[in-house]
Amino acid sequence: MEENAQQLTLVRTFDAPRELVWNAWTKPEEWVEWYGKPWEVPKDSAAMDVRVGGRWKSTTIAQGNTINFTGAYKELDVPHMLVMTIENPEDPNDPKYETVTVVLKDLGGNKTEMTFTQAGNLPPEEYQKGLTEGWTGFFDALEKHLATK
Repeated sequence: MEENAQQLTLVRTFDAPRELVWNAWTKPEEWVEWYGKPWEVPKDSAAMDVRVGGRWKSTTIAQGNTINFTGAYKELDVPHMLVMTIENPEDPNDPKYETVTVVLKDLGGNKTEMTFTQAGNLPPEEYQKGLTEGWTGFFDALEKHLATK
């Protein structure tokens, strides 16, 4: 990560056991139900090799544009924490990647606190509002998805 790297942190509490939240982040069939929403995420577009060094991918179709997301898993502490990269889909060797860290804390009573951090080559500050709104929308969809479990 560069010296001038920026960081976005969001904290959210879900009415779901930690294991269900973990599965939503690590199982492709769960991931496609919330990630990228409200846009289309083709069910067959997601693949996850959840291990350190393993790769992940997912496609989102937003307003007619196809966005292919890819990355690698850097750290795992099941079911407490995962660290993964989001790479430049046009150039996977581009060293300017972003790192997503998800920390899941069991609050008891089927509640989980998720601390989400995205760091790296984030857009300039004027665009970070959109990034925050995007992730907030994804996490709203995650909350709805978890309520069906």
